[in-house]
Amino acid sequence: MFYVSQVRICLSNVFLHPHYFTSSWLVSKVEHILKDQFLHSWRASIENSSKGQFYKCFKDNLCFENYLYLPKDIYFPILKLRTSNHNLPVETGRWHSIPREERFCKLCDAKVVGDEFHYLFRCEALLQLRSAYLPIITYSDRHIQINKVLCKKSWNDLKNLKLFLNALFKMFK
Repeated sequence: MFYVSQVRICLSNVFLHPHYFTSSWLVSKVEHILKDQFLHSWRASIENSSKGQFYKCFKDNLCFENYLYLPKDIYFPILKLRTSNHNLPVETGRWHSIPREERFCKLCDAKVVGDEFHYLFRCEALLQLRSAYLPIITYSDRHIQINKVLCKKSWNDLKNLKLFLNALFKMFK
């Protein structure tokens, strides 16, 4: 067993019996192990992060997202939402050390957390705006609902999502 950048790689047999292994096999094996360990670490950091609660609903693999190839005016609001880089109560409350369960929506009378999910699917104050730009999602599973809206491939759907998000973010400037 040896360590690469403080990562444990169990390949002691390589040193005990080096004639059984080719250098190309060793490179491939180490690369595979390091990738697996990095992905495990990445997933654990999202799982343990309060900021990652929304992100983990739709981001399950580490890859470049296709929406980032779109023009900046379309991808930027989507990027802001996906990375919690916005002024919604769930985020501004974090800045002021307000417990998550007390970061209420400021647009409707419901005493619920003003998070991304609430504004995308539940906030009564955004009913008209939502019906103009977002598809009606009837699934009960939060992950499916979020994926149906944020992981769209259609240009028109992404453009409508951008319009909805721009209007939403203006309300929280």
